[in-house]
This record gives sequence, C-alpha cells and structure tokens, in this order.
Amino acid sequence: MAHKTGNPPSDDEWKRTTWDGSRREQIRRWLRLSVRERLEIIEQLCHTADRLAKGRKIKQP
Repeated sequence: MAHKTGNPPSDDEWKRTTWDGSRREQIRRWLRLSVRERLEIIEQLCHTADRLAKGRKIKQP
C-alpha cells in the first residue's frame, strides 16, 4: 500500500503499528487536548456507554 506522500513509511510511523506504539500515540494525542475537549469527550463516551448498556439488557424468562 502506498504512503499518502508517495514515500515509504518512516521508522517512527512503523512504531505506531505495535500495541505499545498505538497506546503511546493515543496518550500523546490525549495530552494535546484542552481540558474542555477532554471533558466533552468523556461526556460523549458516557452517553455512548449508557446507550450500549441499554441495548445489552437480557430479558429473564
């Protein structure tokens, strides 16, 4: 698969494809967010979790 710039991916980009590298990238992106952005994301995730929880209720016989 061709890289978007036409150049092969750098070693740094390949490091992000591991579990550890992906986690470090997620943390790096999270730390760049403002407090307001973090709170908005947490609120959105709570709403999503509530909707998923409601959809997973199993009826008892």
